[in-house]
Amino acid sequence: MLSPVSRRLLLLGLVLTTYLTAVGALVAAYALDMTVSWWPTAGVGVVTLLLTPRPRRPAMTLLLLAVWTAANLTLGRALVPSLLLALCNTLESLVVLLLALRWTGGRLRRLVDTWLLVLAAAAGAVVAGSGVALVYASFDLVPEGQSGLVIGSAHLASVVLLAPLAMLGGTQRSAPGRGREVALHTAVLLLVAAVAFGPVGELVPGMGLLPLPLLVWAAARFEVRTVVLQLVGLSVVVSVGTALGWGPFQLLGGGDPTTGGTGSQVYLICAALIALPLAQAMRERERALSRTAASERVFRRSFTEARVPVLLVRRREGRLWVAEANAATARLLDRPVEDLLGREVAELLTAAGPVLEPLAVGGGGEPEGAAAGWSGEMGVVGRPRTRLDGILSLLDADGDRASYSLHLIDLTEPLELQERLRAEQTYSRAVIDTASSLIVVTDEAGDVIAANPATLRLTGYTVEELVGRPLWETLVPAHQRLRFSELVAHLPSLPRSGEATVLTRDGERRSVVFSNAVHTAGPGEPVTVVFTATDVTDARESAGLVRHLLRSATTMAFVGTDLEGRITLFNPGAERLLGLPAARAEGRPLTDFLREVGADDDAAPPTLDDLLQAGGSELAPRTRDWTLLGDGRSPQRISVTSNPVTTGRGHLFAYLFVAHDVTDTRRSQEILVNALRREREVVARLRELDGAKDDFVSTVSHELRTPMSSIIGSAEMLLDGLVGELQPAQQQLVEVVERNGARLLSLADDLLLLATSDAEGRADEAQDLDLRDVLRESIASVDAALAVRDLETCWDLPEDPVPVSGDPRHLERAFTNLLTNAVKFTPDGGRVSLRLHQDEEHRQARVEVADTGLGIDPSEVEQVFERFYRSAAVQARAIQGTGLGLPIVRTIVEAHDGRVGVVSTPGEGSTFGVTLPLRRERRRTPVSAG
Repeated sequence: MLSPVSRRLLLLGLVLTTYLTAVGALVAAYALDMTVSWWPTAGVGVVTLLLTPRPRRPAMTLLLLAVWTAANLTLGRALVPSLLLALCNTLESLVVLLLALRWTGGRLRRLVDTWLLVLAAAAGAVVAGSGVALVYASFDLVPEGQSGLVIGSAHLASVVLLAPLAMLGGTQRSAPGRGREVALHTAVLLLVAAVAFGPVGELVPGMGLLPLPLLVWAAARFEVRTVVLQLVGLSVVVSVGTALGWGPFQLLGGGDPTTGGTGSQVYLICAALIALPLAQAMRERERALSRTAASERVFRRSFTEARVPVLLVRRREGRLWVAEANAATARLLDRPVEDLLGREVAELLTAAGPVLEPLAVGGGGEPEGAAAGWSGEMGVVGRPRTRLDGILSLLDADGDRASYSLHLIDLTEPLELQERLRAEQTYSRAVIDTASSLIVVTDEAGDVIAANPATLRLTGYTVEELVGRPLWETLVPAHQRLRFSELVAHLPSLPRSGEATVLTRDGERRSVVFSNAVHTAGPGEPVTVVFTATDVTDARESAGLVRHLLRSATTMAFVGTDLEGRITLFNPGAERLLGLPAARAEGRPLTDFLREVGADDDAAPPTLDDLLQAGGSELAPRTRDWTLLGDGRSPQRISVTSNPVTTGRGHLFAYLFVAHDVTDTRRSQEILVNALRREREVVARLRELDGAKDDFVSTVSHELRTPMSSIIGSAEMLLDGLVGELQPAQQQLVEVVERNGARLLSLADDLLLLATSDAEGRADEAQDLDLRDVLRESIASVDAALAVRDLETCWDLPEDPVPVSGDPRHLERAFTNLLTNAVKFTPDGGRVSLRLHQDEEHRQARVEVADTGLGIDPSEVEQVFERFYRSAAVQARAIQGTGLGLPIVRTIVEAHDGRVGVVSTPGEGSTFGVTLPLRRERRRTPVSAG
């Protein structure tokens, strides 16, 4: 980069050069009477404007106008044509400058910039050539052969050759070690040009082509600036040789200077158009190769040194194979890089997608679907817990040998952290949701963000009614809302804990003990406030109630002690019982006031362990009688219950003794004990009498059965005519004897059954039986009674067996009694039904006997199963019976572990239900072959 002084000197030198080259070119044109090969002053003028800073270009333009005017005046031209010719040169320079700046930015950086410079130079040459030719024609100053085309060509050659010197910038440097090659090549080029355009070139046709291969060599090897300078040197040699009449162009023109000059112009323009674009193209190629090499080095380095695991894979035969692997991949797969190369990807990684499956290839060899790229979850073979995110990207599509990059991102730790975070969040959510304490979360403005279920249950609000509203609008009483909002607005002043009042949706006030914590994830993050509160309303009320009870209990003594037995609590009841104020009792051992019951006055007082040693567990309440030695009072007998007092964690810290005077109670108890002893003696005597009664009934029943059997048998023989035919009156009397004998025999059997059941319980062996068979026998027993009645019957028995265990004879007797009663107490036109069903869930069978008969009054339902009881309705209708049928039913059913009950409505009928347990299936014991 030039300093300001150096730039000024350079511009001054260029201005001087512009003047000298303009004068020299005009002198050559007039003195030699020929067409110059190029017009150097035009190129120098463009270079001067390009190098001039933008703010000074207008002044430099005027200065160049003056310089060119002075050059023309120096050769003796008039002022007006000199000024016009200088103006043409100035316009040319401005056109080239403006187009070059607009199209290339004033720099030759690309090949296209070179062609754009040529176009700009051509535009300037057209302006200069046409303008100069017009001035020459107007003032009759046309030198021989100076047409507009010739002048334009000279200007074009000058600008194309010299302008790149200002547009290449100062960044180009020759490759190290090429200085000698450049110097040698330049010397050879100039020497060859001097020979070709010297006297020898005039003798040998085609000599002018010899410098061109050297220019091509320079364009391929050297920087563009070097090529431009060589072109300038070649231009000087060609111009001088041609001006002296040497070189091949003199041969072409037959010695005509104008033709030779024109030929040299074309030659120099062609040389520039060959060398400059080729040099620019070679430099672009070198830069592209350099960038490619740099990119490859960067890629290789970024691949090998990348911290992200990357595999370069190639597809062969529809499968992926590892071509390259970096160190990060080796660490991830826990294998050396050498062990990864050449392996199939499926041997190393697993994936849910098609990446490890054979890749589809279209007919044209181009990859389709998954072959062009894939991303998804992957795993490592042999390591099921490792989870990866794989990204397969197509690098080069070459038929079945496409190349891919496979990036692997280890998600194991993040996913495990996410799972742990989700578990912790779930656990925290569960703790918050199941917490019995109130938890409310607000933002820094006090607006509720969340509330747990305990808050909703206690306050009665819904989530919609709380969330989004300021906390104090719902849960804080009206008189405290302003103060609370001010505290929330200044969070540092908000108490971290304390006791407050919470207002429920129904307007109830609840006392809570609260604490709060301010939380933020970091600087600039939202602030949240977590309020936690415990409802202590009931505890406060209970504590107040306990204190009130202790103070108001005047007949019950409550005495609290510490772990050493010293009194710490003494209620009014204790003061009244001991006749001692609490102030005098507190601090004294409780054992000072107690003695063992029946102990002498001189006996040692008991210890605290004696008070607590009443049996039971260590922390269980204990009750024991003691003798109380009141202050100035006679001894009293009291009952003392010791209650260990523990903390919420079960830690014992005190004892509570509850005492009351039991002197009169114990005296009454002794009287009651004596009365109970006498009562037990009377009960035992009554049981003996009851047993004697049962024995008497059993004996009488047995004794009655024999004569009654004889009487009934004799009556049946008389009725059968075994002793002769009976008169009708005789037969009627015998039937009365037989019927009443049967009644007496049935009564004896009933009495015997009841007596036997009371004495021995269920004496018969239980049998496995089908309850349906028992009920069929009972139904058959009442068929004779139903035959002479007008009753509707319904017998509902299931198709499957109903297995029970019991005595079939007794069970038949019970159900026969129920059916007999149903038939007896149901008037004609009524209905009698029996239904049997089994309840598999409760493993029991239920029999229901229903009728539409007289029914039972609700007041008599509980008495119908008592012996000899007959309802008022039965007695009013003089229906015969002993009142033993239902007691027998209950006795038999209960002996079989069953239950019997009745539901009845007077005038509508009764339903008797019997429930019996189903028989359990017996497991068969396998018989051993041995």
